[in-house]
Amino acid sequence: MFRKAALLFLLPLFFYMLFFPKEAFTYSLAGLELWFHTVLPSLLPFMILSGFFIGTGKIEKILGRFSRFFFFIFGVSPWGAYALLLGLFCGYPMGARLTADLYARQKISRAEACYLLTFSNNASPMFLSAYVAVQNLQSESLLPGVLSAVYGADLLTGLFFRIRFGRFRRTLSEENVELKKEAPSVSWGELIDTSVMNGLEAAAKLGGYIILFSIFSGAISQLLAALPCLRLITAAITEVTTGVHTLAQSHLPFVILFPAVCSCTAFGGLSAAAQTKSMLNGTDLPIGLYLFAKCINSILAAVLALLFVLVGHGIIFGQF
Repeated sequence: MFRKAALLFLLPLFFYMLFFPKEAFTYSLAGLELWFHTVLPSLLPFMILSGFFIGTGKIEKILGRFSRFFFFIFGVSPWGAYALLLGLFCGYPMGARLTADLYARQKISRAEACYLLTFSNNASPMFLSAYVAVQNLQSESLLPGVLSAVYGADLLTGLFFRIRFGRFRRTLSEENVELKKEAPSVSWGELIDTSVMNGLEAAAKLGGYIILFSIFSGAISQLLAALPCLRLITAAITEVTTGVHTLAQSHLPFVILFPAVCSCTAFGGLSAAAQTKSMLNGTDLPIGLYLFAKCINSILAAVLALLFVLVGHGIIFGQF
């Protein structure tokens, strides 16, 4: 299934690059600049340090003091809380990367990994504030609404899947007994080297996907210029940064625009899904579950954003 979808995506992209080399080069360069100037410096240090801290086993000792809190509020173990927190603060696809890494190292069970996959992979607060609210919606007053819609929908999605995956839980101590194994004795120098190489490999994968989807998103904008409605929908589904920008530049009324932008941001786009799939390679964690959860997340974000417009922002500030 995934191979067929990849072929349907890559084949038209290949022919577009053959027939429109100048445009393809421009979009490729834009994707490369986004990766090199934004994604690489913001995510690579976290990837390297996360690999190191997971290897040392210190995270469980630090977050273990708050295990009851994380278990009661989010239904996760201390390791799961680590993936959740960094996924929240670092943005796509850090949550999926850490979830897969923790599962591969047998720090969390498969059930907890699947559960985390449904709500730990999100846009970062910096992306929501600087790019979505200020740069595209051009209003800092909308930031509370954006944060409430996106993260509120994410928490509701997590709650929905907690009912599904919560059945496997007994107590924190019982859950992780079979997962605890003696870590191999490795020097910190070797651990740092391994973490750096793993981080660089993951960052290189992200760069490739960002460039490919940058070309694809640009091609969609070019080829569907005569069909503005279809162009908006396709841009929103394909890639989150381009989708948000395309929606913001449209002439949609605010009551439709704001929920659409929040929904697009919550979904993350097929680009983020492809990046997530690359982070899950080597594990048996299902990308279909992630996509299903993101669809639910997207719908809930649109509903919460619409409520914010109607009940809060629309009445108080008279935006429409």
